Amino acid sequence: MKEISVAYDKTMLRRYVDLKRSGIPDGEILSRLSEEFKASKAAVRNITSFYDIDTGKDRICTGLPCALRYTISPEDENIKHFEKESCLGYCDHAPVVRLGMKYFTRIGKTLMEIPESKREYVLDAREDISKYRDKGGYGALAKLLKTDNYKEFIEAVRKSGLKGMGGAGFPVTAKWKSLADDSNQGGYLLINGHEGEPGTFKDRHIMEIYPHRVIEGALLAAILNGMHNVLIAIKMEYENANESIRNALEELRENGPDLFEQIIIQIISVPGGYVTGEETALMETIEGNRGEPRLRPPFPTQRGLYGRPTLVHNVETVYHLPEILSSNGSEITKFYSLTGDVKSPGLYIEKLGIEATELIEKDGFSSSHGIKAFMPGGLSGGILPGQEFSISLDFDSVRKAGAGLGTGAFIALSKDRCIVDISYKVSNFFEKESCGKCTPCRLGTRRITSLLKDVASGSATQAEIEDGKRIAEVMIDGSICALGQVAGRTFLDTLARFGDEFHDHLEGKCPAGVCFTEGKQ
Repeated sequence: MKEISVAYDKTMLRRYVDLKRSGIPDGEILSRLSEEFKASKAAVRNITSFYDIDTGKDRICTGLPCALRYTISPEDENIKHFEKESCLGYCDHAPVVRLGMKYFTRIGKTLMEIPESKREYVLDAREDISKYRDKGGYGALAKLLKTDNYKEFIEAVRKSGLKGMGGAGFPVTAKWKSLADDSNQGGYLLINGHEGEPGTFKDRHIMEIYPHRVIEGALLAAILNGMHNVLIAIKMEYENANESIRNALEELRENGPDLFEQIIIQIISVPGGYVTGEETALMETIEGNRGEPRLRPPFPTQRGLYGRPTLVHNVETVYHLPEILSSNGSEITKFYSLTGDVKSPGLYIEKLGIEATELIEKDGFSSSHGIKAFMPGGLSGGILPGQEFSISLDFDSVRKAGAGLGTGAFIALSKDRCIVDISYKVSNFFEKESCGKCTPCRLGTRRITSLLKDVASGSATQAEIEDGKRIAEVMIDGSICALGQVAGRTFLDTLARFGDEFHDHLEGKCPAGVCFTEGKQ
């Protein structure tokens, strides 16, 4: 019988996490893993020491959306035992803490459990196979399986203008064309569900609530590109999303496995911070190595996972394929993660290209006049001044404005925010999340963060800022992956757009009254 085969990860990292959570001493863990995976203890330590392993301890989110809403400092004595996390994935409920494996939002000194973080909530809210099929789900896949001529389907995707929703905004069919000729001889389709940038939480929501649409989209992409191996890589902390996808696969196997050619779908829980979400770093992690980005070329579509041609798509990208390949031909929508200084933060589905003003006022229930600046695409998308609020939030328009739409993580900054202070927080994030593989990023992020700290305290000089510019340019030119490149570009662009605030700080003044220098304010 033809069917979809489902495999679950049995990687060293998954085993390491399980042993770590069970309380087994590190020395014994190394011995066990060395024996089980036929590797030296040194090799095991080299791999496992790279990752921030979630052992279930109390955690406090230090990501920018949470930092903007703290009523007490993360350094407070009462919560110093908390492990710090760059993003806990519930940015619209900022500030967020996790006690054990339960997520809470802090309101003053009161903690309230976040409803949608509960397993019961997700299992009740998720769209099961019956509900999905009632809405026409798997209809596009059924149409595709009736023909061997895929040109019409590929052309429909091209005409839709669908671009990768993971950050780069690269045209989907252009990526398909770049696949090596032997991609159907053991190539891989990798769905990137490792979401780690503060302000971004769309992929978690999509996998939790719309698992069948993700699976159908993945199957469509695999079949159209002649691939028989699909891997869905999910951030290890996203346990509800993992369970929702697993349940959906089991539902699909029980409801028509004879529809499909042999396709192996593997779900992998991936540990690690922000940089692990970079496509080549993600492949290194899956292969059981340190999650460090690879040098390119060769690009993944030529030589990727296990040395085979690999097509990497974001969760939201494949989410759109079933609708595009159905008969309605509606315009593409976008999930916008709205956080920051707005009254109603949340995840909003809007037409791709909604104006920033409309997103702030209609969805955020806030006046755009009170916003000094905004990040259209999260920390990696740069900061634009409030005068740009008429901008359309699509990839090309945001790029022309000198920023990036990224994943659509829109962070609003009110007029009482200090741009220098915000820049320091952003740079500090990049410094902590750098894997340290390449020198420009490893040292550059550290130097820029130190410089911004000095600017905020009023102790920096113009000469030091000029030196920072040169460092940022080296980071852009010499970093292996986008983290170092973006960190350098963000510093330069912010300095150019908000030069007056930097100048004021050099004179010991903070226009927002946030940065207090040594008695100068």
